[in-house]
Amino acid sequence: MGARRVHPRSDHRVFEPPPGYRAGTATARTERRAAAQNVAHSTPLAKDLRGEAELKLEWHERAAAIGLDFGRVGAAQSPRPNVAQRPVEACAAVIYSAAHNTERDAVMDRRALETIALHRGMGGISISDVRLAAAEREQGGELIQVAAKRHPNGAFATAEMVALERDNIALMRAGLGQVRPVAAAEEIVGWAATRGWSEEQTAALTLVLAGSNWAVAIEGRAGAAKTSTVGALREFAAARGYRVEGFGPTTGTVRALEEAGVAARTVASPLENRTTANIAISTLWIVDESSLLATRQVNGLLHQAREQGVERIIFVGDQRQHHAIEAGRPILQLQQECRSRHHS
Repeated sequence: MGARRVHPRSDHRVFEPPPGYRAGTATARTERRAAAQNVAHSTPLAKDLRGEAELKLEWHERAAAIGLDFGRVGAAQSPRPNVAQRPVEACAAVIYSAAHNTERDAVMDRRALETIALHRGMGGISISDVRLAAAEREQGGELIQVAAKRHPNGAFATAEMVALERDNIALMRAGLGQVRPVAAAEEIVGWAATRGWSEEQTAALTLVLAGSNWAVAIEGRAGAAKTSTVGALREFAAARGYRVEGFGPTTGTVRALEEAGVAARTVASPLENRTTANIAISTLWIVDESSLLATRQVNGLLHQAREQGVERIIFVGDQRQHHAIEAGRPILQLQQECRSRHHS
């Protein structure tokens, strides 16, 4: 290994190659790396062991030497907030926070509401201002307290989200027993038997096509042949004069529906291109991967189906699998509502 010596003009040690050292060889490269490590280890910066008071004194002396006044600079950069405006700013911050949080969750944690509100009003409001504004909006009915085990510090829902959920349930209830069956149950069972459909698929087809409810759901785990069932549903209904349209939350879902023989579009299509024109031909809507739908999306679909005179809307999916990115689990809520009505 090469020797180290101290350079006369610095405190840094300089590597001196040993006799026979040849640059570019593997041995030379290894020796250079070892020398660099030795230099790094042997020349660390000395620790500054001065206390906090001594360091502050030095900083103030340096600042005074260049004419820097910390007090004046701080006052200029952080003006004192207008006390009269704090309630207004806090209210605006809470409104923003509630809207922001409910983009992804129908129920928001109290801490999440307060954190985003403080970020929004940074420098102008305090946590006390935020909590007072939240309490005022709770009294006004815009925020609703919700008891939830996973929110030990409390949680809120917004009046808007609760209204959307109630509207979804009301639309579903209004369609109970209101549509004519596509065919009798015996006809559906006989048709399914000729095609070798399983007992579960036959039961799903009978529930959807022989029933009289406007909004229905086909629930099945992954691998339960939901796509094949959708294809059979389209085939049976189309043979009896129905037009079947499919919708999916993703382009992948749309492709899967098309592979099953269903003309399909994304869910965003009817929501962005709303129309009140009544469909002349009897139409069934099939919405695949319904567990990925948010409360606002389902509400929009239900209203569009009503306004266009869609005879039946069928939600297909697995509510135990993937959930919506946006707020709410609307199809699960509709299923729970149906169960509660059947047991009551």
